[in-house]
Amino acid sequence: MSKELLNLTNLFHKLATSGPKISVIENTDPVLKELSEIKDFDERVEFAKEQKGWKLLGTGSARAAFSVNQKLVLKVAINEKGISQNQIEMDPDMQTPCTAKIYAADGGGRWILFQATKTITEKRFKELTGMGFGSYCKALWVKFDNNSDPHPPNDFEEIENNPFFKCVCELVLKNNLLLGDLTESKISSYGEVDGKVKVRDFGMDIFLYQSSYADKSDNSSSSSSSAKSST
Repeated sequence: MSKELLNLTNLFHKLATSGPKISVIENTDPVLKELSEIKDFDERVEFAKEQKGWKLLGTGSARAAFSVNQKLVLKVAINEKGISQNQIEMDPDMQTPCTAKIYAADGGGRWILFQATKTITEKRFKELTGMGFGSYCKALWVKFDNNSDPHPPNDFEEIENNPFFKCVCELVLKNNLLLGDLTESKISSYGEVDGKVKVRDFGMDIFLYQSSYADKSDNSSSSSSSAKSST
């Protein structure tokens, strides 16, 4: 890891403990600058794979995720959809108390640098939020009037008053996010930071889905249901 990235890491860690909302800061690391200058998607991913200490965590339909160190995760776009998802996540409006923090990003959405989160299970989700994950997901669908089963979970009223649920609802409503990426048994969209649950994959809104995923065979990222407020 370069000296510049080490300094950024220390700065990010300091910022992460300073408050719930942080602005994206300018990147000064030469490795990340070189990553931005690479034009080809595959070459950009290969460059990331060659970096000492960076570990490939996985590759989805639009992005490849790398662990840079214990504090930072880098998402690299592997196609135009990945660029769009990065651009959605780097929007300052996405920085809320219930989302993983973003500290640096390529201006064109080629990559985005996240605060690292711990992987959690549905059991851990309930321990940290007080909500069963299945009930939480169903409550989101009911809240936005998108569930084929209109009957809310038995503890719906309690879930509605849960601070994490309220935060996610505001995030969905304000940014037109697709519920499918936050539910559909996708506990992988959530992680843990300092004993709190954070949404760590939220780069899909209704408009991107309709333009890039709807009625296409590669629809592996989200449900086709939109987030429609019932309030």
